Order: sequence, then C-alpha cells, then structure tokens
Amino acid sequence: MITPEQAVDTILQHTPILEEETIDFLDCAGRVLARDVMSPEDQPPFDRSAMDGYAVRAQDLAQASNDSPAELKVVGLARAGRPAGVEIGPGEAVRIMTGGMVPASADTVVMQEVTDLGGETVRIFEPCPPKQNICYRGEDIRRGERLLPAGCLLPPAACGMFAAVGLREVPVVRRPRVAILSTGDELVDVGDIPKPGQIRNSNQYSLHALIRQAGAEPSLIGVVGDEEGALAGKIRDGLTYDVLISTGGVSVGEYDLVAGVFAELGVQLAFSKIAVKPGKPVVFGHKDGRLVFGLPGNPTSTVVAFLLFARPALLKMGGRRRVFLERREAVLGETIKTRPGRRTYMRAFLDEENGAARVRLTGHQGSGNLLGAVLANCFLEIPADTAKLEEGATVGVLMLP
Repeated sequence: MITPEQAVDTILQHTPILEEETIDFLDCAGRVLARDVMSPEDQPPFDRSAMDGYAVRAQDLAQASNDSPAELKVVGLARAGRPAGVEIGPGEAVRIMTGGMVPASADTVVMQEVTDLGGETVRIFEPCPPKQNICYRGEDIRRGERLLPAGCLLPPAACGMFAAVGLREVPVVRRPRVAILSTGDELVDVGDIPKPGQIRNSNQYSLHALIRQAGAEPSLIGVVGDEEGALAGKIRDGLTYDVLISTGGVSVGEYDLVAGVFAELGVQLAFSKIAVKPGKPVVFGHKDGRLVFGLPGNPTSTVVAFLLFARPALLKMGGRRRVFLERREAVLGETIKTRPGRRTYMRAFLDEENGAARVRLTGHQGSGNLLGAVLANCFLEIPADTAKLEEGATVGVLMLP
C-alpha cells in the first residue's frame, strides 16, 4: 500500500490542466481564468463626485468659516450621466450629485452638509482641501493594467467588473467532463423498491453533487452488474470523458472486476490500495491524458476517497491552484479509540466554543453510514500509529468544502 501523500502526488503528476475556452462574462462566476486579463479602459472612466455637494476650487474656500462663509455663484448642475458642460472660474461652483462628472477646472467637491444649499449662490461654511470627495479617472483600474491573473477563481463581483470595463468575453479553463459509473448486482435506482439483498444506489448521486461542487460537469453513464462484458462496454463509454469515476468492484473478491477491466482496456494502473481508512481499495490509472478512478462501493468510503484523492485532480484540471482541503487544528471534545495501521479520517463537526475550535465525531463511523457524513463539516485525521486520542488533545482536521 502507498501513503495518502504518495497517492495524491501520483494522481497530480498525471493530471493535465485543460485547455482554454471563451465564455460570456455573465457565466464567469465560479470559473477559473485561463490567462491574465487586461483592462481595455480606465475605471472610473472620468473624474466623478463621491457625494452630493458642490464642485469648487479649493482656494476659494481657504478662509471660509461659520462666521464668514465663502459665497460662490452656482453656474451649472452636474448629475450622474449629465455633465454640467461648463467650466468654473474664481468665485464659482457647480452643483454636483453623486456620480456626476467633475468639471475639469474644479479641484475638490465640498459636501452639501456644510453649505446652505443655496440657489443662484451658495454659502459654504468651512474650507475643503484639494482632491476631496472625488473618485479620479483610473483610480480603481487603469487601461492596460492587469485586472486579474491566470488561475484566479472568479467571484460573482467579477461579472460587474468585466461589465464596467466593457469585457463581454472571458478566457477560462474548460471544466472537466466526468463520467460516473456504478457497479454491483445489488444496486437499484432511487425510485425502485429493493428486493432482498438489494440496496438503492446512493453513490452516483453523492458523486454527482461533489463533482459539481468541484467545478466539473458530471454525467451519469449508468449502472452495470458484476459481469465483465457489460462492465467493459460501460468503461469504454467512460473513457471518452476527461475523467471516469466508478464505484464498487475494486476490492479482492471474486466479483471485483473493475481493475482487471481497466487494464484490459489499456488503462495504465498506478496503484490499487492506499493506507487509509475508510477508502483503502482505491484504483487509479490514466490513458491518453484521461484519468480513471475506481472508488470503493461503501457510501462513506466513496465520499471520503473522492474528497481526498479525486477532488484535487478535478480542481487542478479546471485550473485551480489551491486543490487541497483546508487543514486546521482543534481541541478534541471526546476520547477516541481506533485501530492503528492506516491513517483514519473520521467524520466530525468543528465548532467555535469560547473562541476556541472544538471538534467532535458525528455519530457512527462505519463505512456504510451516510448520516455522519451529512452532518460533518470536517474530517478528523488520526495518524496511522495512533490507537487512542484523549479528550482535550490538539488534533488535526481537514475542513470539508
């Protein structure tokens, strides 16, 4: 068996970053930039007022006070989208609203709260230094400046930024296309009534959600029983995608056929066991730049193995630079016993108590128990050589996405 670190290193060594595609800026949230994006124009595109007030020359207010206000002639009105169209001279002002274009001859904007809001003239009761309350052209973004770097995960606000500078098309990394294949004679679909010995297929739906969360495009390509010919046909279909993820059939039983069929179809197998619990029987291989994962069939093992090993590959394929789960430390809220030999990941919940992170397990930890995985927001990581952790110990956790 190899260690979890060796497994991830091997997987990422064989994981390509996908090619660039161009999308409409409205669809960019959650996507990853394929290359640096430069601004085609300044933002703001002109000097504009940050508040309602008066555009003036600062020197005309130098001596203003409550007892001796400066009195200026109002020669125009500048509203958002409607410039005043006038210049101001000594002793003059332009009434200006938030977002209004500042006349070139004005060097400051005095807020209306220190004026009498006059009509043809306005009295101003205190000085206003130059460059006050003005958002200057190019203050946020300059033409030719890099807006965002390659590899940036675009937040929703990026849509507004691209719109502000007139960028309708955005170069992003293509999303990985992922085929999901479930194997096992015991599986029936969610709408079916299981017969004796059968169970509903939950794995493909857990994976569908997890793959979407990782920014990839999942496709359910079916369920196949433990029969080599039918399995080979489905795997051939899966090998037309960027990634194939199958569940079940990867252990050492008589009907665990997946690894053998992978090899027969030309998949170069890199490993088949990882020293981890749950999720020991994980098969990984690659063919013609495509990745192939055979995950264990127990529902919780599927989720844990995907998050630890398949998710980093999908994130890298999609251009992400941070591909691992966030690691934190917390105080253990209970005593835990485990069997040493493999690194163990237990489903747990981390909470902040009195300013300190405290973690507890979320119920039974069997590899077929989904409720604990649903309630968890982290994995409690237990080293392979550890048989017992005492309540109050400082432990490592991996935060779930």
